[in-house]
Amino acid sequence: MKKILTLLAILSLTVCISLLLVACRSEGECSHEWGEPTVVEAPTCTKGGYSVSICIKCGETTRTILYSSDHLYSEKWSYDGSYHWREAICQHTGQTTDPEPHTIVGKNCSVCGALKASQGLSYRSDIENGTYIVTGVGTTVETDIVIARYYSGKDIVAIGDSAFEGTRGINSIHLQESIKRVGNRAFASSESLTEVTLTAGVEYLGSCLFIGCDSLTTVVFIGTVEQFEAIEKAGDWDGGNEGFTVECTDGTLTPNRHTYSEEWSYDNTYHWRVDTCGHSSLIADYGEHTFDGKYCTSCGTVKATQGLSYRGDNQNGTYIVTGVGTTLETEIVVARYYNGKTIVALDASAFEGASGITGVYLQQYITRIGDRAFANSKSLTEVTLSAGLEYMGSCLFIGCDSLTTVVFIGTVEQFEAIEKAGDWDGGNEGFVVKCTDGTVTPTRHIYSEEWSYDNNYHWRTDACGHSTLIADYGEHTFVGSTCTGCGIIKATQGLAYRGNLITGTYEVVGLGTTLDTEIVVARYYNGVEITAVADNAFGGTAGLKSVYLQRYIISIGNRAFADSADLETVMLSNGLNYIGSEIFAGCDSLTTVVFYGTVEQFEAIEKAEDWSAGHTGYVIVCSNGQIQM
Repeated sequence: MKKILTLLAILSLTVCISLLLVACRSEGECSHEWGEPTVVEAPTCTKGGYSVSICIKCGETTRTILYSSDHLYSEKWSYDGSYHWREAICQHTGQTTDPEPHTIVGKNCSVCGALKASQGLSYRSDIENGTYIVTGVGTTVETDIVIARYYSGKDIVAIGDSAFEGTRGINSIHLQESIKRVGNRAFASSESLTEVTLTAGVEYLGSCLFIGCDSLTTVVFIGTVEQFEAIEKAGDWDGGNEGFTVECTDGTLTPNRHTYSEEWSYDNTYHWRVDTCGHSSLIADYGEHTFDGKYCTSCGTVKATQGLSYRGDNQNGTYIVTGVGTTLETEIVVARYYNGKTIVALDASAFEGASGITGVYLQQYITRIGDRAFANSKSLTEVTLSAGLEYMGSCLFIGCDSLTTVVFIGTVEQFEAIEKAGDWDGGNEGFVVKCTDGTVTPTRHIYSEEWSYDNNYHWRTDACGHSTLIADYGEHTFVGSTCTGCGIIKATQGLAYRGNLITGTYEVVGLGTTLDTEIVVARYYNGVEITAVADNAFGGTAGLKSVYLQRYIISIGNRAFADSADLETVMLSNGLNYIGSEIFAGCDSLTTVVFYGTVEQFEAIEKAEDWSAGHTGYVIVCSNGQIQM
């Protein structure tokens, strides 16, 4: 409207002057005398304007184009670590004005209000994006940290994972608006941290930022509640910390409250309770064990035994217990970790034959127990297993004569679901398994009525399919020449033997140094079975009255007893499968051959055609009859 009125006034004036000064024109060319210019359209920083002037003599008008270099600037200051300025908001965003160094009074610039950035922090370059990321406190000793806007002339756009985790003495951290992303655990376990300031420029908050920040009371967010809620966040961004609030420009937010297990988790040194609402990284009540006796007063865990021996499983990055090592403790508690790695198993025979151990406690992380892990631990009375167990090996408790209880920290159903060797209990019938909801009695095994034995011990073998199980294992106790336990006859010492390289066994070759007249061939020599009587082994021996061959002798060589004129009795077992020629030739005193088997079994033995050498002065006594030779 203003422009229109101005134009109308100019036109009117021009007409009047034209009428009055026609004579001027007729008399010759006018020497114009221009009046003050009138701005018709003012120029801007993006478009020119113009003004109009009128000659006061002839009324002619002239137009002048106007230009301007002036821009429209923001009233809000922009700044970096050293300077502040105001940016153009007139489509020329590259234009700035009033660039000056900060004037810091206290910790703020008195002109723009910017906080003084902390010096000495450490950074990592993001070469791909041409930016920097804060990685730690570096060399700074400041207690109130202000992240700068730039580093080496490039934007600082993120706080790295664990950048300030575990820092001591830092009270506050202020993030400038250039920070877009805050990494996982960025402030975790910063014990003295009370306040963190975020701006509306933040786009992502990582996991467990404030876990363990026990002094934190306030997160200041320079933006609205709506803006804060729009930020992308890990579900456990707050770290389960319930001690702080988020103060926005238009209201206050309280972080989500998490729920935690009533059951404690723990390692060798610390205990905690885990989150039960889907955030596995969150924990509560984290603290160091405090032991009263052998139990932690907070979580109840048992104090781990020191000095056990271990073997590393390099493939899985774990450890396996291999033995008692240097420990002198009688109640063993297997630890959770060794050298920072999980202990997951007991090795085969780990505590086999251990003397003085009365109890073994396996933590929940032990998943596997090897064969014979506790075998023949005579003083062991109790073993505690957890519901984490997945496999139990063979003959774990064989020979554990004092064992009364296996405590299983789980249900009967969980115990029965564990994979077990069929003979895991070792045939031990003296204990029960106490579960949280009932008791399990191990399977009772059936044992042979016939004794097995070697030179020193006797036992009865399992008759229900578990060849590793034995019962009534004991050392021979001889009264005279007979063991009172198994009835075996005491083996003769000093006989001569020869090794058979083909079979890997021994055979008797003669009397050796013995002076006995009643010979009992042993079960073993040098720990190896004796399986044969060699050719002529006892042939021609004077004074020899009897020979007892144990069940493990399977072959008798040619003339083994020939010409032993004083020999009266020979005892053979039903394990025999070959008899050589003329074994009794010239044995004029022989009256009885005892065979520990039936007539049918004796007749089934492979024999040389002339095995008896025509000798007819003896009888073969079998378990179901006699054979008269």
